[in-house]
Amino acid sequence: MNSNAKNSLFISILQGKSSKKNQGYLFFSTFSVVVILIIISAVKFNNPYFMLRESVSSLGIKSENPNGYILFRIALIFSGLLFIPYFIYTYRIFLPTAYHTSRSALVISIISCICVIGVGIFPEDNPIPHYTNAIIAFIGFTSVFSCYLYIFIKKVINKDSWPKIWQILLLYIVFYGTLIGFLFVFFLYGLFYYHRIIFINFSLPLWEWILVLGIVYWIIGSFLIIQNQD
Repeated sequence: MNSNAKNSLFISILQGKSSKKNQGYLFFSTFSVVVILIIISAVKFNNPYFMLRESVSSLGIKSENPNGYILFRIALIFSGLLFIPYFIYTYRIFLPTAYHTSRSALVISIISCICVIGVGIFPEDNPIPHYTNAIIAFIGFTSVFSCYLYIFIKKVINKDSWPKIWQILLLYIVFYGTLIGFLFVFFLYGLFYYHRIIFINFSLPLWEWILVLGIVYWIIGSFLIIQNQD
């Protein structure tokens, strides 16, 4: 393959116009790089990194992770940039089924990815821009996933060949389960923080990680159940 063909293929992938196989190369290579960078960042943390004690964003604080903070920030910026083609790809797949919902989901997903980049640029010790971006990204991804639930159900009603009902259930029971668990623990944290009320022992940092993994699970799962469009 000559350089012009390679450039054309890469551009088509970025535009979400390529085959699922080619989109998958970018998607999973991006995901692998992000995971490796985060693991190295955690290994380089000042003290042994412990999910029950340290928040996700603490990996990006220079004073707490002087040898690995930059890797974590790069991972977030990298994932925010290169997950955009994934959402463009899914938009093109779902557009014939639900035109307006797909367009709305695309806009929200791109905003959410930009906010993920913002979380990487602004560390947790710069709280206002950091938490603003994090909250918008969190609400945005939840909204996008809910939009896609409507589209999945519509495809089932239309008797399309995919997705299967069990795939939808597996995808959303896990995601909404992690979401509800995180919101419940966040509520308990609020009671403790403002009123010093403790009902049960909880670990907000751990549930932050569980929520992040729930989001990643949905993104990977939704890609895998898309029927090959080659």
